[in-house]
Amino acid sequence: MKSVIRKLAVSALLALAAGAAAAGEVIVNYIQPDGFSDIPSGGEREQTLRDLTAHFVKLGAKLPPGQNLRIDVLNIDMAGSERPSGARTDMRVTTRGAWPSMDLHYTLEANGQVLSSGDAQLRDTAFLDRPNRYFNHDALRYEKRMVDSWFEKTILSGEHTVGR
Repeated sequence: MKSVIRKLAVSALLALAAGAAAAGEVIVNYIQPDGFSDIPSGGEREQTLRDLTAHFVKLGAKLPPGQNLRIDVLNIDMAGSERPSGARTDMRVTTRGAWPSMDLHYTLEANGQVLSSGDAQLRDTAFLDRPNRYFNHDALRYEKRMVDSWFEKTILSGEHTVGR
């Protein structure tokens, strides 16, 4: 039984990979992440960056075939602030004055041509006032929603200009 499940899982992964290959590619680089304004430290930092990269890649599946997106993340300031909790991981407390923000540089290309390129300062000052489709247990729920909004408005809008 385990062999059958394993084969199905491998087949599903190969099918997903084939579908992802047809969609655009997303490359994410974190530029000097040790200097980011507010991101967990140690193993939590690595997990946060992996989760954020996975989210960018997931969004990239919406790109038309042949389009590639490069994102250089220059700074991250997560929603809320960390408070010592005495446990293995610190607790993050969200308050209105500590909204999520992210600075990045992006380049969208197709067939070797730059469609759009620019710097983006993502901010969500009203992050507590809007519904969020991500679950409360998702540590990046506010950052993901902010990135989703930017991606839809800037990357998928079809209004591509260089140097925007």
